[in-house]
Amino acid sequence: MVRGGRHAEANEPVVGIMAVVAQAERKMISARTKAALAAAKARGVRLGKPENLCNQDAGRVRGRAKRTSAAGKRVGDLWPIISAVQVKRVLERA
Repeated sequence: MVRGGRHAEANEPVVGIMAVVAQAERKMISARTKAALAAAKARGVRLGKPENLCNQDAGRVRGRAKRTSAAGKRVGDLWPIISAVQVKRVLERA
């Protein structure tokens, strides 16, 4: 029975049971989805959006360029520290 937009029977134990059932259902859906994806991969199906599959090489190039740029900036940030350590090492050997 519904009163004021709420279920009259939805007391704390009922809500708890509903939560447990929902969690079990989520796990079953996840397992079915993973199994279906594994079966599709086993059949040789290429998974993903076609536009993303077509642009994989371009994406790799862009990603590599971005990582190279970030590494160059990091070297610039660390260069004063690296230089100081190298100078200290040279002075210690002398």
